[in-house]
Amino acid sequence: PSADWRDVVVELGRRVRFRKPLWLDLGGIAKGHAVDGAVAALRARGVEAGVVNAGGDLRVFGDASETIHVRDPRSPARSHPLLELRDGAAATSSGYASARDGRTALLDPRDGRSLGHAVSATVVAPRALWADALAKVVLAAPAVLVASPALLRRLQAQAALVDGGGTVRRLGG
Repeated sequence: PSADWRDVVVELGRRVRFRKPLWLDLGGIAKGHAVDGAVAALRARGVEAGVVNAGGDLRVFGDASETIHVRDPRSPARSHPLLELRDGAAATSSGYASARDGRTALLDPRDGRSLGHAVSATVVAPRALWADALAKVVLAAPAVLVASPALLRRLQAQAALVDGGGTVRRLGG
């Protein structure tokens, strides 16, 4: 319980060492990577179009399209249509699914505070790995990306923050 990211040491030769026993959850970007891998496998086998959805991280390829809905962070049973996605990926991060005792599983690495209580961040990008990772960045530091959207532009990404009333604030890329 006392371990955090500082207890994971990345060494030369692609080795990882842990300073103390810990739980390592790769859900933060592993799903996006898995979605991209699934799309590559499908394309390698001749599939020309489709949608791969791994519980909210998804990628649309070929002539397929998908309407992206985002849940209301304060009332997750309600959702709001956000956009129609073609040939790209989308990922959403919020704390509503992991909230326990006033805390979420998403923590700001700068100060350890919980993120995503009353807001969600959705990112659309060409690759699911990028969308998945950037959704956490947008959730943690939306003001930085508003002031300096170079990261979103470089990865051809766009982001949207949805608050508990369904208000959408878009961040360009």
